[in-house]
Amino acid sequence: MVYAHGSEPCSHKDCGFKSRLRHQHSCFLEGWNRKMILYQTKTSRLSGSSWKEVCPKARRLLHAIEKRTKRQPYIRSAYFKKEKIFINYFWPHLMQKPRRERLERLKILPCAIELIENSHRKPAITISPNKPKEKLYRFAGMTPNQELFFVQIKENKTRAKYFMSIFPSIWFKE
Repeated sequence: MVYAHGSEPCSHKDCGFKSRLRHQHSCFLEGWNRKMILYQTKTSRLSGSSWKEVCPKARRLLHAIEKRTKRQPYIRSAYFKKEKIFINYFWPHLMQKPRRERLERLKILPCAIELIENSHRKPAITISPNKPKEKLYRFAGMTPNQELFFVQIKENKTRAKYFMSIFPSIWFKE
């Protein structure tokens, strides 16, 4: 049988989608948690090709969030019923990464903030390998240019939630 480009049936046996194009929005990678549903963002990535171009835009965005409160900066999350997601772990975690990775992660920052604020989609939930009392929530999102990315939020034993990391799908490993 001949199919139009992108309309071939999905190759995963437990995937309910009839076409590859619809499949792209459900289960991207072999072995990936297919229960996680993507959130399509409306906010585009930050433009720029160097750290000097992207970093000031990202800092402005984070500074606007920091100015809203006198204490720890936070974002209210739709998935967690408008609970606070503290963002003060993000920047130190980002600075531990190599320069090229930092740039790619910063470009996705506006999309990640929109995902945290507006997404009601179910994330993949895992127990932290380092501390068993911590949970890691991994949300999947799609930029307007159809680029897949993930946002990771950590919940500690006091149930406080911290925005830890963003990463594009090319670095995703389960």
